[in-house]
Amino acid sequence: MTGDYQDARQLAQRAHDLYHTLDNRLGQANAVLDLCRVQRRTGDYLEAGKLAQRAYDLYHTFGYRLGQANALLDLGWVRRLTGDYLEAGELAQRAYDLYHTLGNRQNEAWALLELGQVNRDTRDYATAADLLERSRARFHELGDRKGEAEALTAASDLQAATIGPELALATYQQALTLARQIHSPLDQAHALEGIASCHSALHHHREAVQSLREAIVLYQRLGVAETARATDHLKQLEAVLHESPHRGGGKEPQR
Repeated sequence: MTGDYQDARQLAQRAHDLYHTLDNRLGQANAVLDLCRVQRRTGDYLEAGKLAQRAYDLYHTFGYRLGQANALLDLGWVRRLTGDYLEAGELAQRAYDLYHTLGNRQNEAWALLELGQVNRDTRDYATAADLLERSRARFHELGDRKGEAEALTAASDLQAATIGPELALATYQQALTLARQIHSPLDQAHALEGIASCHSALHHHREAVQSLREAIVLYQRLGVAETARATDHLKQLEAVLHESPHRGGGKEPQR
């Protein structure tokens, strides 16, 4: 999903109610998982976790293993965002194993991406780098450009934490270019926020402010949880510029 998440919530709820009326269990489970993803994107992690578990239980009742794997992966994502990295890794691995059994190579790539991010967040950087590159390569092979954009941004985050902002900046730029090509505003915003962080680390504060403002416009339009974090960062950067204009660094942003 890359649209307005407030509208997405209403549509998913309507779909759920309709499938419930029709006694369509698969449709109902899919709608519950869609609601989970909306709640996760908008920052209601408690509700997102409950919905992911409910979707898993529904899929389990009629033995739909692909749905079970999808719900496990989403539940793992929620656990990572709330800092429960041990369970997040276990859930993502269970999802990967199910996808592998089913021969679903595309969803395997999403599980690899999530496992990479868990290892990045727990500072097992070598494992994270391997998993993220495997994910990116798989997405590229399969022609999943959105997945590749997300994997590039995740790899950029890892590079920023380990190698430094210069290399990470170049990879974020690749992710941004791809996100713009596929018209994915959330992926654009993530890349722009990363670019802003790199510019900030390099003391290019004006460039950082410009990129972060672009990201915030997209985040606000989508109504996602990242808005608050990016807004706080922007305030910090603007304070630096206000207090020490000469520290802007680099050249003025191109217009």
